[in-house]
Amino acid sequence: MGWWWGDRGCQDPHKETTCKTMPLTELLPALQKLPRPDKLRVMQFLLLEIAREENLTLVPDATYDIWSPFDSHQAAHQLTALLDTEDQ
Repeated sequence: MGWWWGDRGCQDPHKETTCKTMPLTELLPALQKLPRPDKLRVMQFLLLEIAREENLTLVPDATYDIWSPFDSHQAAHQLTALLDTEDQ
């Protein structure tokens, strides 16, 4: 399966378009050869594309808080209790 890419992003291959295709078997090795900063830009681009497709409102270059169990004493107690029950 190939990627269809045009001026407005991924296109339906059944519509008239000036897109070119690149098989995933060529795309992945090309991505592996990119320098680290370009890989990070590709990741950011893909995440924003997925968010756009799912109608999520992510703003480019914005930061977002995410939950982490770091410094979560309740999570630590729950994990300890779970591990204790597995030991029995």
